[in-house]
Amino acid sequence: MNFATRAQSYLDGWVGEKSTPKWLEGFVSNQLPIVVAILLILLISWRAAELTWGMIPVPDVPYHRAPTETQQTRSDTASSNSDTRLSKVSDLHLFGKAGEVKKPKKVDKKAPETRLNLTLHGVFVADLPENGAAIIAKGSDQKYHKVGSAVMSGVTLQAVYTDRVVLLRKGQSEVLRFPKLKNNSAPSKRKSGKSSKRTVKTSDNFGPGPVSRNPNLSKYRDMLKQEPLKVFEYVRFVPVKSRDGMKGYRILPQKNRELYNQLGVRPSDLVTAVNGVPLTNDKEAMKLMDQLKDASNLQVDIIRNGQSRTLSFDLN
Repeated sequence: MNFATRAQSYLDGWVGEKSTPKWLEGFVSNQLPIVVAILLILLISWRAAELTWGMIPVPDVPYHRAPTETQQTRSDTASSNSDTRLSKVSDLHLFGKAGEVKKPKKVDKKAPETRLNLTLHGVFVADLPENGAAIIAKGSDQKYHKVGSAVMSGVTLQAVYTDRVVLLRKGQSEVLRFPKLKNNSAPSKRKSGKSSKRTVKTSDNFGPGPVSRNPNLSKYRDMLKQEPLKVFEYVRFVPVKSRDGMKGYRILPQKNRELYNQLGVRPSDLVTAVNGVPLTNDKEAMKLMDQLKDASNLQVDIIRNGQSRTLSFDLN
């Protein structure tokens, strides 16, 4: 017995066999099975789709509420205030103005001699010109100056060379040289038949070998390690040149003569080499200061009264 027969028998028992309408009998026998099949198909499809979507992971999308008109107005106002503050900070030019690159003033090689009351006592020529330094005195006040620093009001140290420095004054270059030495080594005039007498120290009479001295120079070696240019506070070096080139240096005392007296040199002595490094080459002479930082002894070759001798010093 199929589904239609069962439905027909159920209706016959419920409403009575004689009173059953013909259209209802036709619907039950012909249309009802189709309707039930369609409903079953839709139910099965819906359940299958529900199971399929349940197996697919759904990403978590944060929920954002659209800003209200008041919130949007506040946001625009805060953004405007922030831009205004940033604009004010940028106007301060905390890191300088872009594009403003000051080119260094070119040194005038034909600059005139300065008329300022300044005295050059020492120079330090570095590999990089901007690292050069000099000791310059205004009257009796000696000070250490680096390239680019102010020597006095309106005057800047522009460049440093072995025998001079260049000052920049009111945009113009001026040259400051070492003071000229008085020639104290020239032989004095003697009257005929008379001989001059003078006391000669034992250290002045050189023997055949090197003259060895033992002053306490260890603290000066430590000074060279920490502040190399501080040596110019004790002595100054004046280059001696001839037509053939550099001959050497003369070592002259500063106001503090402590180191100068321990070295035992004279203003007229010509220093030609130190620790075997000839001082006839400017570059080699400037490198000597670095070599002396780790030296344990010091040998100074000098020419005094036409004689070449070597002074030896223990730096330990």
